[in-house]
Amino acid sequence: MLQSPKTGSLNEWSFIEKILFRFSFLFFGIYIFPFPFNFFSFLGGSLSFIDNAWNWLVVFTGKHILHLPYNITVQPNGSGDTTWNYVQLFIMVMFALTGCIIWSVADARKKNYNRWLYWLTVGVRYFLAFSLIAYGSFKVFKTQFPAPSIARLLEPYGQSSPMGLAWTFLGYSKGYNYFMGIAEITGGLLLLIKKSKTFGALFSMTVTCNIVAINFCFDVPVKLYSSALLAMAVFIAAPEISRLYQFFFNRKTTSLKSHSFTFETKWKRITTYAVKALLILYMLIVFTMEGINSLKKYGENAPKPDMYGYYNVATFIRNNDTLAPLLTDTIRWNKILFDNYNRITIKKMNDTLIAYTYTNDTVSHELRLTQRDDAMLTYNFTYNVVDKNHIELRSTRKDAIYMQLNKIDVNDLLLMKRGFHWINEYPLNR
Repeated sequence: MLQSPKTGSLNEWSFIEKILFRFSFLFFGIYIFPFPFNFFSFLGGSLSFIDNAWNWLVVFTGKHILHLPYNITVQPNGSGDTTWNYVQLFIMVMFALTGCIIWSVADARKKNYNRWLYWLTVGVRYFLAFSLIAYGSFKVFKTQFPAPSIARLLEPYGQSSPMGLAWTFLGYSKGYNYFMGIAEITGGLLLLIKKSKTFGALFSMTVTCNIVAINFCFDVPVKLYSSALLAMAVFIAAPEISRLYQFFFNRKTTSLKSHSFTFETKWKRITTYAVKALLILYMLIVFTMEGINSLKKYGENAPKPDMYGYYNVATFIRNNDTLAPLLTDTIRWNKILFDNYNRITIKKMNDTLIAYTYTNDTVSHELRLTQRDDAMLTYNFTYNVVDKNHIELRSTRKDAIYMQLNKIDVNDLLLMKRGFHWINEYPLNR
């Protein structure tokens, strides 16, 4: 059996408060479902039916109810702001509104929902806490915002996307990543502690406001999800808003509400605390292990391709004709960038950039380049690594091409070698 809260159990809620609660209960309940089971990776396969149901419902709604002019074929991916996501949000809101109306008619005489509010708040604050801790760990391990890649360093500002500009800014500094990550983890941990949940909600509101602002102002496609996290922080703090206003603006002494339910039976209380401790410990271990594994796979210390780097094409011979490095030449290659994930960027003499993917046969020393925009355009080369700074390439098909590549040290760029200075007699703003 549960004990009633020390205060607020007999008060009668206003009509608006009950309406807002019913809508919030249904909306957040749908939004976070099937939390916390979706955080257990070993249950991923058994929960796939939920994703399949959502996909069917979203596609059906888009086609037959909203009558969208196109079919929804793109599901959530690196972008969380797809048409699929917006239609899903529409469905959630409609379900919550419809359910709220039915609930309000069927349960109009209910005086308050203190107990339900308590358990809803528990679910929402745990979801928000784990989300913040997860994102915080990605920043602490510096896998969400890695250091600027060579391709990014060499890309003109004007050709970068707003999101790319933000990723470059945020990824440049390890210290700022630690700052953001620790702030998010701190907000999450404060939410997990019952006595600090209100302060944790206010702290998390500050953190998530910054995230939402970056997502909206730099066109980062996580606007819906980050806005939902901010709404959750506001929801957790909402019952205390009037008291906080009295304290901060009217300078009146006040105290926060106590909505604490505890089990009267000792073994139930012990079981509750044990389950909570194990859940938190499990999540912290999972986020830490994921961060370490991501760091090894995608972080700055992840393995690099054998020829990784930025190279100047010192010599370019085509069909026995040595092409001079003329800026008007549309054929001669000027620079070659061997990047991660088997990507190559070719910069021609007229500054045209062409992106390729490549496969590397390290036994026969053969490279096959395929243009990303047109898979029919390919190059085949044999290569000879003279030393760590020099490579020779010879084509095996089409035109007879020979190139000598000299590696360029990108650490000589100002952005990479400037570093931190306590004393600056003059601002260095370039």
